[in-house]
Amino acid sequence: MMNRIRHLVGYLIYRVFTSWAAVWIISATGIFYWLGFRTRTPEADYFVLVIGLFGAVGTFFSVMMMSSRANEAQSYPLFVRLESRVEYLTAVLLAGFLLTLTLQLLLAVVVLIRNAPELLLGDLLQIPPIWLAVNLLLGVLALHASDFVAHGWSRIWLFGLLATLIFLGESYSSAANWLSERLLTLSYQPTQTQAAQEFAVNLRRTADWLSATQESWLQQVARSIFWPFEAIISGSLRRFFLPGEALAPAVLVLLATILFLIAADVFSGKDLMLVEE
Repeated sequence: MMNRIRHLVGYLIYRVFTSWAAVWIISATGIFYWLGFRTRTPEADYFVLVIGLFGAVGTFFSVMMMSSRANEAQSYPLFVRLESRVEYLTAVLLAGFLLTLTLQLLLAVVVLIRNAPELLLGDLLQIPPIWLAVNLLLGVLALHASDFVAHGWSRIWLFGLLATLIFLGESYSSAANWLSERLLTLSYQPTQTQAAQEFAVNLRRTADWLSATQESWLQQVARSIFWPFEAIISGSLRRFFLPGEALAPAVLVLLATILFLIAADVFSGKDLMLVEE
């Protein structure tokens, strides 16, 4: 199985570098360096976070690009030779991940040579778990976003849930206050019947409950989902990680594993609709 995956990874990367996509990838890397590092000697936290951002965004688009190549009709002969579709899915993820990681490391070497940031040994030791974990998670999310893996409304549900969690984590209090005010306004509308008056009383009770619950369990759950990113940013800016924050990369890898298993389950059960070039 590993040999098949390795050959598939090489095949996908070869297809990318024998197309115009390679020009766009290399150009994007050069533009990123020009924008982020051309005129400054970056601090250690800037170096870690900005090049980490390049790796995250690059992995997302690289995996999307590999998924597009895998979804073409000329890939059909490969499927019939595989024991499991998951092998091809793994190869798509690894191809995009390794391609971006290579560019990310090259960019880091260029910055180290030309810009000479002051990095301590501790800073260098923190880089691998941060970059690898974030890249892996964004690569798995790219699988879910691609036509290659998405089945029906699967990506709508996933990214809709993520958007909802972001909203709850950042804006729950404001939304609760706004909704509470609207319910109060509605409850004081003129009423004629006993049922309408009871309904107005229930609206006021709901409004009071919303205004009193500024920190709900939903908000706490939403914030815990995105806690690893906050921990990584805080630790990078501080240049050392607290004991709890040091677990953030492992949590991201766990989330990526769960999302990959979901992607594999969706992909294994869908009808393939390969497209012509």
